[in-house]
Amino acid sequence: MHAVITLSLNTVMALLSAQPPDPGLDSSPPATQKEQYVLVEGQVYNHTGSGVAGATVALNLKDEQKTFATVVTNDIGDYRILATEPINGPALLTFSRQYYNTVTREIALQKQKVPPFIDIEMTGSITVQGVVKDDQKDSPIKNATITVKSGYKEFNTLSDQQGQFAIEDLLPGSAEIIVETAKYARLRVRQRSIESLTEPLQIRLRPERIVDLLVTDEAGKPIKAVNVELLVEKDNDYRQMITDENGKLTVRGLDYANTTVTLRLTHEAFLSSSEFDRKLELPQEERTSQHTLIMHPACTIVGTIYSKLSDGEALGARVTGGATINDYSPRTWSAFDGTYELTGVSPGETVVTVHLAGHGPELATTTVKAKETGRIDFKLGPSRTVSGMVADDQGNPLAGAYVIASGWRGFNTLGIKAVTDQSGRFQLVDAPLDEFTLLIEAGGFQQLPNQVVTPSQSSEYAFTLIKAAPSSQTGDAGLKIGSDAPDFTIKTLDGKVFQLAQMKGKIVLIEFWATWCPPCFAEMPHLREVFDLFGKRSDFIMLGMAMDREPEAVKTFVQAQKMGWQHAVGPDVTPIADRFAVRGIPAIFIVGPDGKILATNLSGSNLKETLKKLLDAANTN
Repeated sequence: MHAVITLSLNTVMALLSAQPPDPGLDSSPPATQKEQYVLVEGQVYNHTGSGVAGATVALNLKDEQKTFATVVTNDIGDYRILATEPINGPALLTFSRQYYNTVTREIALQKQKVPPFIDIEMTGSITVQGVVKDDQKDSPIKNATITVKSGYKEFNTLSDQQGQFAIEDLLPGSAEIIVETAKYARLRVRQRSIESLTEPLQIRLRPERIVDLLVTDEAGKPIKAVNVELLVEKDNDYRQMITDENGKLTVRGLDYANTTVTLRLTHEAFLSSSEFDRKLELPQEERTSQHTLIMHPACTIVGTIYSKLSDGEALGARVTGGATINDYSPRTWSAFDGTYELTGVSPGETVVTVHLAGHGPELATTTVKAKETGRIDFKLGPSRTVSGMVADDQGNPLAGAYVIASGWRGFNTLGIKAVTDQSGRFQLVDAPLDEFTLLIEAGGFQQLPNQVVTPSQSSEYAFTLIKAAPSSQTGDAGLKIGSDAPDFTIKTLDGKVFQLAQMKGKIVLIEFWATWCPPCFAEMPHLREVFDLFGKRSDFIMLGMAMDREPEAVKTFVQAQKMGWQHAVGPDVTPIADRFAVRGIPAIFIVGPDGKILATNLSGSNLKETLKKLLDAANTN
């Protein structure tokens, strides 16, 4: 494992955008050559802002009626056209690339002027055509809505009287095609490479199934504003809806052949689900069915948080409920006057923990009945910083080791962790003054649990990790090769639902990474190479699991870095990483067609070579 050092996203982007000196972009000529002048420079990009590599840029001088120079954009879409002497006069720039629409731009070249910087957006030139028909009657369906999601952009059209449609200006690469209309089941078609389509799509729609849902409390009273997530695992079909004033909602466009759906219900005043833990069995003989779902009431805890340091109310303190903190724990923040209201708490005895920057955390317990409101006030005092070093048994500093506050006052609610730097150093800030325990772990080493941090204003600790016994059957992540990979379901950045169990028959590469992780950056070129080599195969799929919190930041990052495979981000990633026993990132897992783990701890060229062997073996079998 490598060290994980926190950097800002802007710094990361700058590091990744840095290119080695390129003779085609260097305006400083060698001493033995004539001085060169920049005539024009710029960047070619697509609608996401990502540079278009490999685009041809031709400069035509209008007075000479011929092409003066031709260059090709580099990996980030930049170009520069040079000449041995300045040029005056009108010119025409032409930008072209396979599967993109050609763009022209008139410019004026002027001596002794700053050369023009011309940015050009190129749009896709691919057209997807098809026809929509009734699967039973084989008759065309008019006015069906066809949506193509390509390159994080949506394109829409309607089928005509003959059921035909065409969507233009699509970018090359993968796309999802969604077809829906009244009285028919919604159909989703995933196309790995739309530029490879040579024939019109034949879309056949089947009758729909309609499911009416009513969500009530234990007394039968309807609950409005319940967030209902529905998943049809067979079709990987995900829906998200909100109940109306009467606690009702209707799900349309389900395939009549599907007889099972799973649900996740969340509401701040009721006990909510973290998993798709409700299953509905739908009647086979009826196309419309009604179902009632019952939610059990939660309780509420209120209070005021004071700061002993400022001698006043504390703004922005994080308040969390539960004996263990996780991504689904009830959570809120204190207001300007220090007050808070924590909803969705399980009835009975519960633990409430408060964190505030620059203060020591505080914890209290209370017992509250369902539908009732309890009260806990907090006074936050000073914190301390626990620092130290982690080394191996030879005394060598360990970078990338995790130092996790694992136990405090009989609970696991501290939620404080640190990662060692290149020197093996770590710092746990805003730690409590009283005693707590640490868990120290790193890939390839035995865990060091229950390390006591004694009460003190300041602390310095040293920990030694012993290497784990070598084994060719177990990866650093602790999962045995040949064991079943943990199943999971998660929504990806492009709105799709990915379920590992639905990938049976394919080889799946799963990478846990983050935008703030320098070792992850080093792995990206190898992952891009793997995707370029194998990404279009029907028996292979890649999924990036970003350990970040901001989906938009990750979306911007993967677009800029041309990470064209599927990605997921958000609170659902952490519990999945825990189930895979991820102890450091990047962490790569290869899951076989039978759902078993084939390989872990792959990196660099070893990733490509191992994956090629696995794919060849699977194809042979």
